[in-house]
Amino acid sequence: MRSNIAVLRLFVDDQEKMISITNPVYFGKAFMQEEYNHAVFNGELEKINKAFPGLKASKDVWDFDGLANYHFMISMPYYKDVDVVGKGTNEELLAKARSYKKGKGLIFELKLSENSTLLGYALSKRTSKFVKKIGRANAAILPYCLTIENGKATALSAKYYIAVSYPLLDMNGFMGIMTIPGAVIKDYEKVFK
Repeated sequence: MRSNIAVLRLFVDDQEKMISITNPVYFGKAFMQEEYNHAVFNGELEKINKAFPGLKASKDVWDFDGLANYHFMISMPYYKDVDVVGKGTNEELLAKARSYKKGKGLIFELKLSENSTLLGYALSKRTSKFVKKIGRANAAILPYCLTIENGKATALSAKYYIAVSYPLLDMNGFMGIMTIPGAVIKDYEKVFK
């Protein structure tokens, strides 16, 4: 249930001539919750700052103490409310992910343990356009990640992941992409049919 923190993301925006890097402290607290270890994640942040001197903090912020129990609003999902998009043995699920559309959607595969693999998987072109609508500065949200673990393929709830990745997104902005969370799940259910 913690595999999504296994990768940090970097977005090179040619149009704005900018590089965005996900903050390991922010996502570490959101994804690790009560298991968060500040020394580990702050150490990663220090390494990023050393490798990329002069980085500026994002305008997108959320109360650090509130990240462990983050949800966008009442009745919205929490981190642990993942969507199951496929079931079978881990081997079967990995084979489907690798072979669906000749593997063109599989961006990366990271084996975390004997029972857990994290996949970076492309959304359909239509579904992924939401980033243009709500802001490319946080486009490191893509590729979306899937976890294959203990006979299930799961994805963070799109409502949770989009909201935590775009903390300045208000309800009106979210309503502008209200079909996207369902489209994300449909995209990935197709992979594991």
